[in-house]
Amino acid sequence: MSMSSLPSNPIERKRFYNYKSQLSSLQSEVSVITPIYNAGSVFSETITCVLNQSFQNFEWIIINDCSTDENTLTLLKNLENEDNRVRVIHNSTNIGPAGSRNNGIKSSTGNYLFFVDADDLLELTVIEKYWLFLQNNQSFTFCNAWHYGFGSQEYIWKKGFELGRNFLNENPIQPTFMARRIVFNYVEFDETIKDGFEDWDFWLRCASAGFWGCTIPELLYWYRRTPNISEKWKNWDMGEKMQRFQNVLKEKYAQKLRYSFPDPKPDEFRRGHLINPKSDKSASLNNLLKDSDKNIFLILPWLSMGGADKFNLDLVKGLTELGWKITIITTQPSENAWMPLFLNYTSDIFVLPNYTNPAYFFDYIKYLTKTRKPSSYLISNSEFGYYLAPLLKYSFPDIPLLDYNHMEEEYWNNGGHPQQSVIHTALFERHIVSSQHLKKWMIKRGVKEEKVSTVYTAIDCTQNKPNLSLREELRTKWGVDEHLCIIAFSGRLVPQKQPEVLIETIRELKKLQDNGFVLAVIGDGPDRILMENLIAKYDLENLIWFMGELSNTETLETLQACDVYFLPSQWEGISLAIYEAMAIALPIVGADVGGQKELVTYNEGYLIKKGTIQEEAKNYATILYSLVIDPAKRKKTGQNAKIRVQSHFQLDKMPVQIENILTDVIDNHKLIAKKEISFSLEQVYSLLFFERTLANKLWADQHKFNSKSTKDIAATSTQTHTIVNEKITWYHENYEPLPSWYKKGGHVLKIIYRKKDWRSIYSNKYKLNPEKASGEQWYREEYDSLPDWYKAIGANLLKKKVK
Repeated sequence: MSMSSLPSNPIERKRFYNYKSQLSSLQSEVSVITPIYNAGSVFSETITCVLNQSFQNFEWIIINDCSTDENTLTLLKNLENEDNRVRVIHNSTNIGPAGSRNNGIKSSTGNYLFFVDADDLLELTVIEKYWLFLQNNQSFTFCNAWHYGFGSQEYIWKKGFELGRNFLNENPIQPTFMARRIVFNYVEFDETIKDGFEDWDFWLRCASAGFWGCTIPELLYWYRRTPNISEKWKNWDMGEKMQRFQNVLKEKYAQKLRYSFPDPKPDEFRRGHLINPKSDKSASLNNLLKDSDKNIFLILPWLSMGGADKFNLDLVKGLTELGWKITIITTQPSENAWMPLFLNYTSDIFVLPNYTNPAYFFDYIKYLTKTRKPSSYLISNSEFGYYLAPLLKYSFPDIPLLDYNHMEEEYWNNGGHPQQSVIHTALFERHIVSSQHLKKWMIKRGVKEEKVSTVYTAIDCTQNKPNLSLREELRTKWGVDEHLCIIAFSGRLVPQKQPEVLIETIRELKKLQDNGFVLAVIGDGPDRILMENLIAKYDLENLIWFMGELSNTETLETLQACDVYFLPSQWEGISLAIYEAMAIALPIVGADVGGQKELVTYNEGYLIKKGTIQEEAKNYATILYSLVIDPAKRKKTGQNAKIRVQSHFQLDKMPVQIENILTDVIDNHKLIAKKEISFSLEQVYSLLFFERTLANKLWADQHKFNSKSTKDIAATSTQTHTIVNEKITWYHENYEPLPSWYKKGGHVLKIIYRKKDWRSIYSNKYKLNPEKASGEQWYREEYDSLPDWYKAIGANLLKKKVK
């Protein structure tokens, strides 16, 4: 996959997160092995990448293959003198990279061996991520990752070990990888191969011995491309010599591997593992890092393009500039298109789905917590983060929990993430919200007022401001003059943005003014087909432009050529798109939902109350008409919009406000911590399910058996089930008498173990219907799916109850 330009590499970025080990003496867990021959000054960049790794418990064995370059020799001498983890082995004769690696392997002591060439660059977490992956996926004996090509060629490479048998036809990876030591009891590099592709032979040797690896779907290293590579490595001529080498490999390995190529799989989920917060691996002892008073963990769903993600990026940038160390943990599978942007401010990013399945997420977070010792956790828009909140509080009661919410979503989970925040409020020291509207919403549902702080997402007005030359350039390119009023909409074409209202509004506006305006739709999504059908039905093709899905930068540039910003959303917090449009002096026409009116007043735009599609369309059309026919009104309203965001919603205020909240919460929590905060597992589940009135109501409404006695339940079961066998009888006698907190805690376990859909908390649609289920099925799904350790707790509770 080619790219016109690559993001900044680890050397070009400023290092906000400097990793320093607490360990004074410990046998090295990882041996880093680097063959070198006249690498020159670029080796200094590799040195920087290795020494600043987040995994500090390593030895570095560098094999000097008779270098003659003074620059290389000086770097090696200084490095060995300055860092006692570094050992330089000097070959007596030049034996090539294969022999050099074998010499390094023989001299190494680590349980894991990491290989990197002397001119390549590394992301600063690559060793730690490889090591963690192999720690938790025992079926793989080595691993690597996607990489960037840079230098004479620039590209992104996303092929790896998943190609399996196709390695007989191509060598799709580079030798920047980690392997278990056991591999080298059976396999070594072929020292007779000195003209390149010794790694290709090595992979097939490993496969023949039954070893294979996994490629982590994350860009974790930078492979330096040099011009005229075939002059250095003759086998790499992309022609006759390469074909000859491939034929030799096929002769050596094809027959054996044709029908028995190794195909290991990631470790399977083990029942009873995730939810046991007392389980503790000693992995963190191998990499204890020096802690900081200003160290925060952000638990996010992903690093993708969107309003909430832009806020996260602004927050990370602002806090790092204020001296905070940031660790980002993401919980949802995603391409994480914005990860390169976040890497400009913190190298400490862990995309958990890339390394393991959700059953082990908590293990990873425990490891990261113990190695980095954060001063606080901040959850934002991560549903899984809320599932983990009770376990975090139970395992690390001395670390305060905070969250940040943008908007309520009544259509989902009776309020979306803010509703999760309400349910879990007893576990949180502070809730931060994006509007006063959302603060009132949470207080109304039972959260204490003093626990909720409002911090607006805001906008960087130094980066977002009117650009008249760009406006003229774009309008000339589009072939339109200043008299055409371009109404802009930006966003994903989904029901939340009400695309039907969008089209109906233009239909109504056409009745009032059939020319002099167009609607520019920036974005794409599943509702585009609906929009196109309505456009054809109402003959609006000449009035609506589809601009397609654009990057954030392209969207902001396109808005410069527009005259009005229109966003008829069904719900919002305070839309980031409106902040951006106001900063470039566009008048706003939008929906009076969420906290929008805290940003847009009558001087800067117009907000319409919710109604039917037809009512909203007519109201929007009336306002848009007044702006289309009056350029002076547009200009004045737009200038007011710019002044308002400049005066009250400047981005530089936001991270300072967040820092003040963090500092206050951390200081107060330290005072409480002196009284030895502790939570039992029972208390955690009690807090989770009983502290909030709404949580009780939801459960009681949806779980009708909860309000009945054991006798009533047994009678109901007898009436509704055709077969009441011994198991269901046992179920009523031994499970139903248990306390409610235990049963509801069990329900959460089933959701985490994916035995039940999370929506079963709120909707009967996703529950087992007792009137249709057999006794066997009811027993299996309601009791037998619980982990053994939790059943044991129930048995002890029952014994106490009987006594």
